[in-house]
Amino acid sequence: MGVDVARYGDDASVICLRRGRDARTIEWVRMLGQSTMDLVARIVQLKNQYKPDALFVDGDGLGGPVIDRLRELRVDVIDIKGNGKADRGSVGEEKATVYANKRAEMWGTMREWLAHGVIPAHPDLLTDLTGLEYGYTIREGRDALILERKEDMKKRGLASPDLADALALTFAYSVVASDHASRMSTRSQHQTEYDPYAEMYRSGGRTSNHKVEYNPLAEQLRGPRNPYYRQR
Repeated sequence: MGVDVARYGDDASVICLRRGRDARTIEWVRMLGQSTMDLVARIVQLKNQYKPDALFVDGDGLGGPVIDRLRELRVDVIDIKGNGKADRGSVGEEKATVYANKRAEMWGTMREWLAHGVIPAHPDLLTDLTGLEYGYTIREGRDALILERKEDMKKRGLASPDLADALALTFAYSVVASDHASRMSTRSQHQTEYDPYAEMYRSGGRTSNHKVEYNPLAEQLRGPRNPYYRQR
């Protein structure tokens, strides 16, 4: 679960839940003009409902009080500072990438994931993902990728990329999945388009009663008439 906390009156707090390649099945929550305590209550509700393996909250600005209150409620939460030090680089198709800070690292990891991941077809999310500019700065004698500041985006007439930032937060750190089998009774209460156990059913020669609408092999079946086609 990634939570981007609104900083300004016209920005929205966004909660995104992602399961592996699927960031579409569980509906995102967008809260505009509500208090930080309302946001905390919604985070707790969704965490209890879906039991994510990790909860990442943007700790900059108003995110600090949200994290403090979650910890008072004994909720396991990981404080993410966008301006903090990047913990890892990435190796893309062309060359290795060095990131200037944690936020650039999360967005870089998300960019790689988008080649195979599934996201909601929401126009604001698409605008967020494509509107942000980037440049380079020097870190330890190397060119490091850095993202445009939100304040500079606003000067260009663009809104803060709240939706994209929430998704990027789900890539803050690698997460080791817990025992999902023990939670199937909880997850069966909502309809899902992505079945992480589909491959197990296929390889074992068994069939599942679970309806699977997401095809993990869709990359091999690209085409505008293909129901699993994902435009890049």
